[in-house]
Amino acid sequence: MLENQRLKTLRESQNYSVVRFAQLIGVPQATYYRIEQGKAKLTMEAADAIIRLFNVDINWLMRGEGGEGPVFQEEVVTKRRYEELEQRYLKLQEQLIDYQQTEIRKLKNGEESSPEAGR
Repeated sequence: MLENQRLKTLRESQNYSVVRFAQLIGVPQATYYRIEQGKAKLTMEAADAIIRLFNVDINWLMRGEGGEGPVFQEEVVTKRRYEELEQRYLKLQEQLIDYQQTEIRKLKNGEESSPEAGR
């Protein structure tokens, strides 16, 4: 398998569009498209980003040698998954703050804050 085919396989296995994959590895969309078509070479900076983001062996990426190729394990947190988790975390933080503010208002007004408060 050629380098450009390995890149396409990796990108598709992670369900990324050409546009998003190019953004993640820091390459202009048109350049990445040319790389995937075999009309341009992958830069070392982009290769480094791919290795870090997708836990790919450099020998597999550059020459198709060694290792089993990319690690397609659910434990590997991709940037997209990280962003999803970060958004969930921020939403939960906002909900917690709202709850705490409501409880503080209740305490200031002398109201019971929860069913256990009257025990």
